[in-house]
Amino acid sequence: MSNGSRYVERFGQLEASRSNWEQHWQDIAEFVLPNRDFTRTYAKGEERRQRIYNNTPGESLERLVGGINSLLTNQSQKWFDFGVHQYVTTNEDDRWLSRARDVVLDLMSDPTLNLYATLDECYESLAGFGTGVVFADTKNGLRFRSVPLSGAYIDEDYNGVVNTVYRKFKYTLRQAIAAFGLDSFPQELQDRVNAADDNSKMMGDEHQFIHCVGPREDYDNDSLLATKKPYYSIVVHCDTKHIVSESGFDRNPYMVPRWRKGSGEKYGRSPGMILLQDIRYCNALSKAALSAAMKEADPPVQMPDSGFLKPARLGPGGLNVYRSSSMGRIEPIPTGARSDRAYALIQEIETRIRSGFYNDMFQMPMQDRMTATEVIQRQQEMRGLFAPTLNRLYSELLDPLVYEVFDLAVRADLLPEAPEGIRARGLKIHYTSPLARAQRASELHSFMEWFGPVGAVAEADPSVMDNVHPDRLARRLAKSVSLPEEITRTDDELNTLRQTREQMQQAQEEMMAAQSVASAAKDGAQAISAMRG
Repeated sequence: MSNGSRYVERFGQLEASRSNWEQHWQDIAEFVLPNRDFTRTYAKGEERRQRIYNNTPGESLERLVGGINSLLTNQSQKWFDFGVHQYVTTNEDDRWLSRARDVVLDLMSDPTLNLYATLDECYESLAGFGTGVVFADTKNGLRFRSVPLSGAYIDEDYNGVVNTVYRKFKYTLRQAIAAFGLDSFPQELQDRVNAADDNSKMMGDEHQFIHCVGPREDYDNDSLLATKKPYYSIVVHCDTKHIVSESGFDRNPYMVPRWRKGSGEKYGRSPGMILLQDIRYCNALSKAALSAAMKEADPPVQMPDSGFLKPARLGPGGLNVYRSSSMGRIEPIPTGARSDRAYALIQEIETRIRSGFYNDMFQMPMQDRMTATEVIQRQQEMRGLFAPTLNRLYSELLDPLVYEVFDLAVRADLLPEAPEGIRARGLKIHYTSPLARAQRASELHSFMEWFGPVGAVAEADPSVMDNVHPDRLARRLAKSVSLPEEITRTDDELNTLRQTREQMQQAQEEMMAAQSVASAAKDGAQAISAMRG
């Protein structure tokens, strides 16, 4: 294959542009996520937590990751629905959209897709370092994979959308041959492998590669060739700068969500970055408090420099013999260490760290005398603070992810034929998770605020309720609370039910009228009989 020098050169530019971020990420990793490497390299299996004296930052981040998983992409819930752009759907359309959603959710739960494990790793990177990277590998079906931020280098287009990702990774020669084939490597390397009597050691040697993905300028939408698709996919062997794989994608297979993003910056900013100074303080104070507590429990001692018959025994219960004429004695040195003061300050900083990692959003408020409505409102206010990050997660991670799985369902022919009204229009995604519903809660609250005073007026004049269409209101509120489509009645079912009810009421009225006529006739007959004597 052709030479990959220009891709290696571009990788060098991307690598240089993010150098300032790496030390920042390494500082966070040291105290919060010690299993990540950026500027420091650990040996495999090496202990990484030597500098950590307080686990609150790591535990708080884990609670945030668990909360996002539970309230945003919970595997046991239907956390999104499909809709259609600029189109009022019929009951048939709604049934098809509901079926499509169920098929996609069922595929997402398939362990071979590795989706939910990937999301967990991505959320961890997002909360810690501000940027996550997910790769949708479509080489053999579809499998998602979380890419370590340490090996991912990105660039944006003029709209601020990530359109270029270069990923540096290592394969053993055995893995590389299985992935790309021996014939794809330079002839020199092929000859060495073929000439070796025992190449087992050579096969275990690690080689570095760069996967380069970006927009292709000369793509052809009508072509079936992968090398003509809108996004190029090039794998380069770093040592030889030789291209070992060349392909393409219809859209960027890398999803790069950012927690928050500063103007003019490509990489995201995270709660871990904002809290880094507090995390440092908390760790340093915890180390000092531990030292003070150790001094209180086992204080240093002072003793005279002469008069002892044997070396001093400073362990617990140690017996020391000295000359009785000597006035010297062993006694603790008063240091004035007060670990309780340090612990009070530590608790204050720990509270700030938990709050900075949004832990308050995932637990019930503990204030006394709060009504259920106040508790719900308080939680919704806290989740409202999460809204900017949530919107970015939708556009940069979850939207492309859902569409990838939907395309898999289409390719596997798992969906019934779409109704005519849907075929010519693009799908859109409505998120129905608890966090998404919290964003839409204002609509429900607006109705309740309207209904309160209007309901009071309706007691005097019921006609005021004619301003609202009951069926339309019911459907709108059903969407606001994500009422499952399968438990709602279609228009035909609703019309049939109302016609049946009307017929039953009419029959009952006719029966009552007949009974009234019969009763009147009976009373009249009795009256005539009485008059005749």
